[in-house]
Amino acid sequence: VYNMLNRLGPVCPLACETQAVNVLPLIRVNNRQVVLTPDWWVMKIFVDHDGPLGLPVDYHGPRATLAHAGTVPLVDATCTYQPGRRLCILLVNRHLQRNVQVRIFVRGLNEKRIRRIVQTQLWDQDFLATNDWQNPRRLVARRWLVPANLPLRLWLPPHSINALAIELHG
Repeated sequence: VYNMLNRLGPVCPLACETQAVNVLPLIRVNNRQVVLTPDWWVMKIFVDHDGPLGLPVDYHGPRATLAHAGTVPLVDATCTYQPGRRLCILLVNRHLQRNVQVRIFVRGLNEKRIRRIVQTQLWDQDFLATNDWQNPRRLVARRWLVPANLPLRLWLPPHSINALAIELHG
């Protein structure tokens, strides 16, 4: 849904605002602890990787047939840009069981312009995994550095949300 909102934001900016209100519950609270839900982590990934400009993404790869959406790219991808500072690529592997390898080409980007690349990923083997009182951190976003070797090659686990923050030299 968030990648769709990224694509439609320039056309319908209010959709991005209302989604923040309608996605409930984002947290669970009792008298001893606060648990961040998977929905909270998804929201955080998209907020942390937002940029003022949306860039077009050309996807070339396998497709999937979904009952509610027809034939769609197996990997949903959007890109945002903060001029001169950061390029963020958001990738969702829609397949429930299969890893997908992606190669990412960014026109005009070379390794000398890259300061560092950080990948953030939300994933668990169990598609229905959630955070609860007994296991409040079962599903959390994990981050690591990615080598700046172009083109980028990544493996996306099944049903995962991935964000690449490509930080540029100023």
